[in-house]
Amino acid sequence: MKTSNRGGAAARRRTSEQLELRPSERQRMLNAMRYLHFPDGANGSHEPFLMHASNWFALGAPPRVQELLRRWKTDPDRSGALVIDGWGVDPELPPTPIDGRRSPRKMTTYSEQVVCAIAAMLGEPISFASERGGTLVTDLSPVKGKEKALTNEGSEAYLGWHTEHAATGLLLSRPERVVDTLVFFHLRGDPQGEAKALGADIRDARQLLAPDVVETLRRPEFTFRPPLLVRASLPTDRREFRNLPVLTGDDEHPFANAALYGDLTEGQTLEAREALNELGKALDAVQFHLPTVPGRVVIVDNRRFFHARYPYRPAYDGNARWLQRVMTTTSLEPF
Repeated sequence: MKTSNRGGAAARRRTSEQLELRPSERQRMLNAMRYLHFPDGANGSHEPFLMHASNWFALGAPPRVQELLRRWKTDPDRSGALVIDGWGVDPELPPTPIDGRRSPRKMTTYSEQVVCAIAAMLGEPISFASERGGTLVTDLSPVKGKEKALTNEGSEAYLGWHTEHAATGLLLSRPERVVDTLVFFHLRGDPQGEAKALGADIRDARQLLAPDVVETLRRPEFTFRPPLLVRASLPTDRREFRNLPVLTGDDEHPFANAALYGDLTEGQTLEAREALNELGKALDAVQFHLPTVPGRVVIVDNRRFFHARYPYRPAYDGNARWLQRVMTTTSLEPF
């Protein structure tokens, strides 16, 4: 199998769409910030928080931002990633947590309100009880003692190209994709600049793949396994799903689902394994950098957008990389 550059030079690249809040808009949001209780853990009721955060956002967020979010949600030709800068961060932000949980010293909920309100505009916010305590807003920071883990708890391992929770939806009684959208709020970047985050759109990569590679990726010749944070709590017979495709949908706007690191997605045949390798090369060729900038929100179309993260060495001095994430799904009915 060979990678093709057919149409690559002339095709439109889908990197990211960007917008920045004006200082006056940011200050208005911060001034109107409500001091809400955030229910930590999997068993807390998040409905009151979501309702109050959404109301606050509807009243205080710039109309141009709200319109952009509504348009991005419904546009079939939307960019794979939407970046909105200038939100600022919580006053008196505490040190970055090192245990993978929400910091008890974070007394304000500004970032949680922003990320939850945006997620609620785009879909139904969800989390998984087996991942970092099951809280609706996942604090993504390096966990001390788990540096080598091939999960979002790790730091020294390279997390290769993946869509989020590629296999978790297969655990449902009606197997389907679970995570449609990811919303990230950047609180702190990596002081050393090593934790480089990358993105790549399958529609860009698709143009570089030879027809036989695309055909193979569409065939049900792949094995999927849930992420390690989820897999550990599953019975043995629910840890692997076979005979599934990587690509679905039409040629112009295909959907992709895979995790190209560890054993999360594997080809069952030689052709399938080669096709995954070619897919990785094509994603490398169209990649772009998504820097971690404090006060930045990054919204990702998990159906078409792959992301990856370089390894880094946190100092655990309170200044380590710190993001917050909310996942959304289209409907809660399958749950």
